Amino acid sequence: GYVGVSLACFAATAMAELLLQVFDPANVVMLFLLVVVLSALRWGRGPGAWAALLSVMLFDFYFVPPRNSFSVNDTQYIFTFCLMLGVALVCGQLMARLRHEARVAAERERRAGALARLARDLSGALTQEQVTEIALSTVSGVFDAQTGLLLPDSQEQLHIAPGSQAVIDISVGTWSMEHRQMAGQGTDTLAAAQALYVPLMAPVRARGVLVLQLRTAQRLRVPEERRLLDACASQIALALERVHFVEIAQHTQVAMEGERMRNTLLSAVSH
Repeated sequence: GYVGVSLACFAATAMAELLLQVFDPANVVMLFLLVVVLSALRWGRGPGAWAALLSVMLFDFYFVPPRNSFSVNDTQYIFTFCLMLGVALVCGQLMARLRHEARVAAERERRAGALARLARDLSGALTQEQVTEIALSTVSGVFDAQTGLLLPDSQEQLHIAPGSQAVIDISVGTWSMEHRQMAGQGTDTLAAAQALYVPLMAPVRARGVLVLQLRTAQRLRVPEERRLLDACASQIALALERVHFVEIAQHTQVAMEGERMRNTLLSAVSH
């Protein structure tokens, strides 16, 4: 950023040399202010401040008598330098703040969109396999990580779901599910693990463990990213619980239908 700012300021100086043949020096100052604003918008506060300082120095050295010197014969130019530097710094700070807010807004939109897509896709899942596929693909893309799922079987023993890519330690996942706490990478519990284990807590009970092997371990230090992960885990847990109760309802319906047919058969035989 600082190299780009320096090159832009020298380019503005060369252009100002040509413009002075037509315009007054006061108009040329606006060219340097434009460079400061664009530099702050493109590279942020630090390069924007450097652009403001370098612009004042170049304007003094090349365009203020005596030229090619930092000395100033007319003390009125000192006021011009201070005002120019102040305006440039203020403009640079404002543009840098605008750039930061735009980046924050884009990140918020990305997180909200990812959560909305996950909720939409999970709402149409009818089986545990479909929930697993949607969860792994979505979470992997959102957090730039290799993902996996640990799901309980009928004996409440965790097993690795098909399609999992992360390196999974089932013992760490069992601890996370039993204690209902995150464990592994980036936490204070079992931090030596290669992945982060997130329990999937549904209203009735825990429905498994989401495993993330992050390519950038510091990513979840951002509070918004951690809240997004919690929200994704909650959506996956709700989907797994919904599918579980759907399966129970289907089995119950089949059993009731079988019992009805049995009673019909017994009635026919008795008749």
